[in-house]
Amino acid sequence: MSLVTVATVLAVLMLLVSVMLGWLADLKRVGGAVSARETRAAADGDGRTFYTSREDRAEAMRERIRRERRRRERARSASGTRTGSAGPTGRPGPTPGPDRPAAPPVDAPEARHRATLELGPGPGPVSEDALRAAYRRLVVAYHPDRVAGLGDKLQRLAEEETKAINEAYAYFKARLGD
Repeated sequence: MSLVTVATVLAVLMLLVSVMLGWLADLKRVGGAVSARETRAAADGDGRTFYTSREDRAEAMRERIRRERRRRERARSASGTRTGSAGPTGRPGPTPGPDRPAAPPVDAPEARHRATLELGPGPGPVSEDALRAAYRRLVVAYHPDRVAGLGDKLQRLAEEETKAINEAYAYFKARLGD
């Protein structure tokens, strides 16, 4: 055999091995699923989300942002009723007494930042562990890199959410540092 023939055979063998290793890696990644339905089922089984198209992913991100905005609005309206003023239902808010302090105003920075970080409207102080956990969870969920290929509008929304999360985190870190 000539040297060219041996080199060609080795190149073909290396290509075949490379293809086989890639195929095995794909099988391992999707758990042996062979169809999109099986892949989605495998991803759903271990808590991951699997999107079959960019449009599915974009719609899921838009829906998550809508749900988050509705949740924040509910948290703001629930924690921000002023004493004697009309609440979100048009009725006066709760009357303060010795056992019930006056609720902070709607635009109070702490209530707004608590809603942003999903820390609840509770009157107690925020612990450093709860703050760190909430920050990491939300930054992972709303980071602009997660929607890098989904269009300018979603990227801007993700940037706004991330800025709000960072601002709320900085606010509570400053308070904890005092």
